Amino acid sequence: MSILQRLESSEIFGIKFGLENIRAILNELGNPQNSFQSVLIAGTNGKGSVAAMLAAAFIKHSSKTGLYTSPHLVSVRERLRVQDESIAESAFENVLQEVFAVSDRVLQHPATYFEVLTAAAMLHFKNEGVQHGVIEVGMGGRYDATNSLNQSLSIITSIDFDHQQYLGNTLAAIAGEKAAISKPGVPMITGLLPVEALDVVRNVCDSTHSDLETLEPTNIVEEKLVEGHGEFLYAPWNRIVRLNLMGRHQIQNAAIVLMAADALGLDQDETLAALREAKWPGRLEIVPDIAPPLLLDCAHNPMGAQSLVRFLEDINWPQVILLFTAMRDKNIPEMLRAFGAKANSIVLTQVEPIQRCASGSELLAAAQSSGIDSVFIPDFEEALRRATNLSQSMGLPVVVFGSIYLIGTYLSRKGA
Repeated sequence: MSILQRLESSEIFGIKFGLENIRAILNELGNPQNSFQSVLIAGTNGKGSVAAMLAAAFIKHSSKTGLYTSPHLVSVRERLRVQDESIAESAFENVLQEVFAVSDRVLQHPATYFEVLTAAAMLHFKNEGVQHGVIEVGMGGRYDATNSLNQSLSIITSIDFDHQQYLGNTLAAIAGEKAAISKPGVPMITGLLPVEALDVVRNVCDSTHSDLETLEPTNIVEEKLVEGHGEFLYAPWNRIVRLNLMGRHQIQNAAIVLMAADALGLDQDETLAALREAKWPGRLEIVPDIAPPLLLDCAHNPMGAQSLVRFLEDINWPQVILLFTAMRDKNIPEMLRAFGAKANSIVLTQVEPIQRCASGSELLAAAQSSGIDSVFIPDFEEALRRATNLSQSMGLPVVVFGSIYLIGTYLSRKGA
């Protein structure tokens, strides 16, 4: 079995909450996570976008920067990036070999896929001489492997319902899991949070003696979209901010990055320049040279679906054809209800991992409860052809969304 095959096989161990394994592995590796300063980012939505923009800002400041995100779109190596470049295959195999050798030596039970990748990322960043690491929490925060960091800044982007079977069924419970990334004396920044969630975060920060700064709505002035890209006046700096990332929801994400820039002592001009260039593939990405247009978006929960619909309204797409699938643990009916009459019809499909993907009957039931004309085509290529044919015959754009795995499948097909 190759080392990459062993990594893939470790997915059978599923999700295992707890920090004992990752701490044991990192300790045996010499605690590579302590060789660079890090920012740890949690949140229901927006954490990947904030991570990408903040990493771009560090790079713009000539700081060698590591970015660790999950999941990936096409290749697992995307998750481990230095200077916005995915880890090379040979380097990836080398750090995996070292992590597995250590885990075999110090653990009684095999490490999970995410534990292995987290340790591999920290080791890769140390090997590359990274100065700043921007680390996205995988799920929740309290028992996520990334919470083994001793970060210099903590961020919570947003809190909404997702992964309830792991994180709890109330916003307060979910907030408690995410706020547990707070470390003693380490500042915390949050986006706009529901009151019941913010109260929990505030209490946690009080208990860890951590300064808490929350985004104020008055910090964002004169917001608008210019050809889909956010633009606003950031009041604390009295500076106009222009974004490369598309969508109105990225305005709040960008404001969080600007708050982080102040906390980290980053230069305003360099940070603003980074936001004009930052990239985060598969998020409100209009595929070039396709008519009618085709849009990719990784929205995979109701909050993300609502942001996607607002974007379609902002760019004046009154009706669309949906190509959709989702993992079975998601609130699929609510995701589809967000579209209402904007969805002319929906082509439902399935992608790997099939065992996690909602079944055809589950998808059809959700679409029917939302009142959307639907058809289930399990083969992705055939489903894409059906959506494309509907698009061309009706002159309507196609929106591909519902799962990051779906977007990855489309990009893999295109050779991305």
